Amino acid sequence: MSIRKLRLLYVCMIAFCACLVYAVSSGIRSNLALLLQPIMLNSGVTYSQISFVLALGQLVYGLVQPLFAYLALKKSYGFMLTLSCLLMFSGLFATPFCTSVTSLTVFLGILFHAGTGGTCFGLMMAVATPALGLARATAVSGFVNAGTGVGSMFLCPFMNVLNSNFGIQTTMMTLSGLTLIIIPVSLWLSNRKQVISTAEDIDIGIERSSFLSALHDRTFIIMLLSFATCGFHMSILQTHLYSQFISYGITDNVATLSYSLIGISTMIGAVLCGFCYRVFSLKNVLGTVYMLRAVAALAFIFLMPKTVLSVILFSLCVGLTCDATVSPTSEIIRNRFGIKMLGILFGCAFIFHQLGSFLSSNVAGLIVDKTQSYDLLWSIDIILCMLASFSVYALGREKAHHRTSKTFAGTVSTAN
Repeated sequence: MSIRKLRLLYVCMIAFCACLVYAVSSGIRSNLALLLQPIMLNSGVTYSQISFVLALGQLVYGLVQPLFAYLALKKSYGFMLTLSCLLMFSGLFATPFCTSVTSLTVFLGILFHAGTGGTCFGLMMAVATPALGLARATAVSGFVNAGTGVGSMFLCPFMNVLNSNFGIQTTMMTLSGLTLIIIPVSLWLSNRKQVISTAEDIDIGIERSSFLSALHDRTFIIMLLSFATCGFHMSILQTHLYSQFISYGITDNVATLSYSLIGISTMIGAVLCGFCYRVFSLKNVLGTVYMLRAVAALAFIFLMPKTVLSVILFSLCVGLTCDATVSPTSEIIRNRFGIKMLGILFGCAFIFHQLGSFLSSNVAGLIVDKTQSYDLLWSIDIILCMLASFSVYALGREKAHHRTSKTFAGTVSTAN
């Protein structure tokens, strides 16, 4: 086998391993809603109590990411990923034995979601990038980001079949076993030989390597606020869109199909995004994604008739943009501040994402209760997406701080 083929195989193996770890953790986390009723019946908690547990888990998921990134810098990425898998295992394994909201909060709300935070997209790319090199990591990030859709596509029916035939205890123990299986995969991934030299890393990130200086950086502030907008938007899709479709007279089967289409188009959008910013600048790709969200929402909510066809078209459009903001955001942060700061700073960005999601969940309930309509909620989302788009586009006006002699695809301030 030629050296070129061996290198390609090596890159594919790293991409597959990173995608596998991310797919398992995010796939389980994003499909826990399927197990709400069985968990409630098994533990004896109410719907509001289990909702609180999962809401707390969303906040924990965002808050622990910079902590795990700091732990990785002090220890190693192998230690961080192993600890994350063990936390997921303990949380899932203990859940069937929880008989109160307190124990459920500790194991499912805190331990499990803390473990998933240690295997988030930003940290997985921080693990894989040194072994891939900057140019390859740019393309691979799209495939890793698609892991969410891949995990949901396979784990959703798998969890349904397990629960229907064997019950919640067997289901949770089987899922906990999956988190142990990915430990050796994580260790292999974290122990790959680094191909990025120290000089390259310093050249890209030394001027902004300080966390405090990043907090005063205009680019990073825009990334924080735009990612909060992303969280606001995604919470509407995940929490309220199904009920909104039903309120239009759409049948349950079509509404369920629309969610499946969102999952499929999410994978396609994540991969396409990875290829796009090998051709176009990152800020243009990210700004366009936010603008597409605003245009799609504006067309569906205020211009299109609420029919089966319009629901399907809208689902496909929003699905393409669901995870398409993650890779460009992490790449912009990495290009500006360096690989060593990626985990911590992207973790901070994800905290803002989760805060936006938390705000959206609360505001949406109040708006729908008061107005009996989703129009005002979507109007706010459209305005926020447009503001995020214009702000990201404006990044090109800044002076480039980290130009190098090599031209990397997707540099923030590089014109097309």
